[in-house]
Amino acid sequence: MKLPIDALDTLCPMHTVVSPTGLVLSVGPTLAKRRPNQLTGRAFLDIFEVQRPRGLGSMDALLKFSGRKLHLRFRDVPNTSFKAVM
Repeated sequence: MKLPIDALDTLCPMHTVVSPTGLVLSVGPTLAKRRPNQLTGRAFLDIFEVQRPRGLGSMDALLKFSGRKLHLRFRDVPNTSFKAVM
């Protein structure tokens, strides 16, 4: 079941919706506040560095980790790190 974006904004305010090709389609309101520069339309892997699991350098590799925990870090300053679920 897919949740509407407004439900995601409430339930998971730091969410990121990514297309199968890796483009960021939308971000939650808290994430948008933390990074006021435009995130939508950019490649997910240009914005975030996947720290764990190591070696995930493509969306195909990343999609194989659906439902699993990731350790991410913003590529731009400040390089905030956080945990996420794919």
